[in-house]
Amino acid sequence: MKKRAATSGALCLHATGFPDESQLPFSVVEQFGHVPDIPDNIRSAVRQLVENGAPAPVRLLRNLACALRSAAGRTHVAILVDDAHFMDAASRSCLLYLARHLRPYGIAITLAFSRTASLVDGGYLEFLGLPDAWPAKAAPLSHEEVRVLLERGLGVRASESLTESVHRVGGGNPALVTALVRDLLSAGPVRTDTQVHIGESFRTAYLALLVRHPGLTRTVEAFAVLGEDATSARAARLLGQSFEDTEHHVVELEHAGLLENGGFRHPAVPGVVLGVLGTDLPVLHRRAASLLFAEGAHATAVARHLVAADEPPDPVGVRVLTHAWHQFLTTGQSDRALACLRLADRADLDERQRAKIVAALVSTWCALSPLGAEPEVRRLSAAARAGHADCHALRLLVIWFLWFGQWNRAREMTAILVGSCHPSHAHDEVRSFGILVDSLWPELLDAPDVRAYVRPDTVDTRTPAEEDSAPAVVDVRRFTGLDFASVLELMHHGELALADRLCQEQCDRVPEGELPARQALLTVLRARIRYHLGDVRAASECAASALALLPDHGWGVAVGAPLAVLVSSHTLMGCPEEAARYLERPVPDEMWESAFGPLYRVARGGYLLEIGRPHAALQDFLACAPSKLSDLVGWRAHAAEAYLALGEVERARRTAAEELAHDGRPSDFRGRALLVLASADGPDRRRGHLEEAERILRAAGNRVLLAQALARLSQEDLADGRTGIARARWSEALSLAVDGGFTHRIRQFTGPLDAAAPWAEPLAAEDGIPVVADPLTVAERRVASLAAAGRSNRQIATQLYITVSTVEQHLTRVYRKLSVRRRSELADPLRLASPLADRRSGRD
Repeated sequence: MKKRAATSGALCLHATGFPDESQLPFSVVEQFGHVPDIPDNIRSAVRQLVENGAPAPVRLLRNLACALRSAAGRTHVAILVDDAHFMDAASRSCLLYLARHLRPYGIAITLAFSRTASLVDGGYLEFLGLPDAWPAKAAPLSHEEVRVLLERGLGVRASESLTESVHRVGGGNPALVTALVRDLLSAGPVRTDTQVHIGESFRTAYLALLVRHPGLTRTVEAFAVLGEDATSARAARLLGQSFEDTEHHVVELEHAGLLENGGFRHPAVPGVVLGVLGTDLPVLHRRAASLLFAEGAHATAVARHLVAADEPPDPVGVRVLTHAWHQFLTTGQSDRALACLRLADRADLDERQRAKIVAALVSTWCALSPLGAEPEVRRLSAAARAGHADCHALRLLVIWFLWFGQWNRAREMTAILVGSCHPSHAHDEVRSFGILVDSLWPELLDAPDVRAYVRPDTVDTRTPAEEDSAPAVVDVRRFTGLDFASVLELMHHGELALADRLCQEQCDRVPEGELPARQALLTVLRARIRYHLGDVRAASECAASALALLPDHGWGVAVGAPLAVLVSSHTLMGCPEEAARYLERPVPDEMWESAFGPLYRVARGGYLLEIGRPHAALQDFLACAPSKLSDLVGWRAHAAEAYLALGEVERARRTAAEELAHDGRPSDFRGRALLVLASADGPDRRRGHLEEAERILRAAGNRVLLAQALARLSQEDLADGRTGIARARWSEALSLAVDGGFTHRIRQFTGPLDAAAPWAEPLAAEDGIPVVADPLTVAERRVASLAAAGRSNRQIATQLYITVSTVEQHLTRVYRKLSVRRRSELADPLRLASPLADRRSGRD
């Protein structure tokens, strides 16, 4: 109305009522005298009225009325009072006099009241009783009006994309909408994808709207403090006021655009309100915690207020905080979980209770970043040495020290654990503890007392140490969780599909970006599973994802797990340069003594074998033998392959036979050993070894070795004239290789479906010149190249992991295709076709 009056050239006397001036006589009327450019007679009449004080003489009121009538004869006159419910009694009487006596002269008087103001108690009904007086409700800006404001400030394109969001956040309140426009302008160029920005202008406007209404302000503060638990009833109890008053305040706030459906219109607004509460904020949070606890609210709701109040909790508060920590961690809200434990740690606790809290802190950090737990580990270790740590805390310390290769400290904590904790008190946890220790550093289990502890059924009768009777804080997502042990046990027993599903289910339970260490462990376990299943492409992706979740130093000795999978996967996919890149990453010295040392050595040995360094590869494989986990990495089968590559056929045969005699269960290691025997033994036993390998590898689920076995059986079938079976086996081998991403592994074999192989696609013309298709397959070209270099058939078979018969078949086809009679004539035809071969290699 002020803007309209100024635009039309009317005389506008305006003022605002303030709560702290409601008892000051003429505090509103005095503001009329400070309006710029008003006539001198009006300014003089106002000054005389104010200086005289209340009650005002009739003559002074007449002087003011006369001055206004005089102005009304020349222009329109409007008298506007905002927040009139805070107007002092003298000003109210003066305005009522003017309203009665100036009505015939067309002078408009407008008083703005809050919806929550009582017109009866304030004595304002007399205004409504005047002729031509009527109450009107102010409506918020419509979408169209907001669009017009945005168009004026930001342009047409921005108004089209921002109208809806600005109207929603500002609630149609002109002051808030205008403030949002200012914030958008100050934030930089506005584009169609620009989001509504809560900046300084909006914060100032929002608080300015509240500051003149203490009752409304307190209600908004209550809603901001209660947050997602806010209701009108709770806000009323928090403030100690009636529910009816609070409901009226909420209606007013929603109409003014400050609230919406009992909540805030933008998630940043509560922070604006809470930021100005100062010392009152902890008091309100403490009161809110008590209120919610009395109502039986969820522990997480109570804990949020306890943390915000930031005061050492009492014993009841500690219990609430530990329960809330468990729930926050379960849902991946790690920051809140840590805040609960840190506050509980400030309580007045005895040493055993504090050790439980510290153990929970260690457990939480281990789900985030194990290295971050180091300060708490020092505290918990001191508590353990003093006899204050319970069995759960001791098991946690052992695993943490093993993770970072601190073997001596792990032994120390294990000795305390075995001496003070009876395994029957937590059978499942003890069993999981044994599985995890075995997967990190199995040598720790060599001691008879430790072995007896992790296998309670073998323990002789002895007096159990008393476990702390107080309930331990249980963390279903702790570092030594049952889920990790379950996955490891399933992997050990060959239940790879079930282990893979369990890994995926556990990963899906945690929101993305939360608990990175836990996600990394589950992901690397899944990478190992996918690798053993022969899905090397998925294995490399999982391992790379896991490795990116933690810095290398945060992995401790376990960094060998993702690196081993990545090296092995890229080697199988025919990318040795990528494998070499991962081998260049440093690993801790302690890793070689851990269970991850053999994994890493086998992966590196496979890479060395691939690039033609069988001697170095053999050294890596043989170095696995002393390890307790050597049997789980199949080092004998890998060593047999290295012996075969070195041409030491008899040692290859003997080593492969040792692998077969070691463990009778179906495994990819047994399948690998049988494939070695198929190359080392004569033709009369070759098919039997290959068929047995096929059976075992199907049971084990390793698609890489199964594809190789099928490809070799296809060659045998083809040589025996069994074309249909050869075609079926070759087709399955191709399908497995393409799906798993390891076509590189079967390219040295030739089958009846060579034309369908993914690397046998015709080459496109280059520079408009048609390219003639290479008459040789990749396998034929490799054999021919080695033959042209002077290698014997047996040497070629050893180097390419194929039979001598297969070499002979390849050479027969090569001679026919290149029209040569002997290997000495191969060099020139191969050299002529070398550009084509180079292009094909690049595409492969």
